[in-house]
Amino acid sequence: MICCYVQEDLWLSAFPVGTEWENIDKIKEFNWSFENLEKALEEGGELHGKTVYLFGSTEPQLVDVNGESKIVLIPIVVAVDCPFPPSDKIGINSVQRENEEIVPMKAMKMAWVPYVPLEDRLSRIDSLKTKIFTLGCTQWRSALKHLKHTW
Repeated sequence: MICCYVQEDLWLSAFPVGTEWENIDKIKEFNWSFENLEKALEEGGELHGKTVYLFGSTEPQLVDVNGESKIVLIPIVVAVDCPFPPSDKIGINSVQRENEEIVPMKAMKMAWVPYVPLEDRLSRIDSLKTKIFTLGCTQWRSALKHLKHTW
């Protein structure tokens, strides 16, 4: 049985760092399975009961889809087992930039947020005792159109 906190949408809750905004929805084109992550968080799994921070990314790969070569963004989820949050800063870089810029996550409207399972999203969040946190981003895509880089 999967821990009450682990749901199929867990990996979708982890913001895909480094993925261009116009490509974020492409991650959902396939039904990805993160069974290994789910098992690690289940009772008896190596991450069960630990404080875990999750963030995502994508890896573009040229694959055969129905007989046609297509670039597919394969999602990656990184789990950090740590009693305190990872850095509250993020690096912004791209091929168009000369130098990497380090900014507070708050400036990008990003933060480590408690993961709330689907069935609990309408209840009081402060009453949940989750130890799973995901990198969240509340920035509106339209507000980021002036950015010509990924982050």
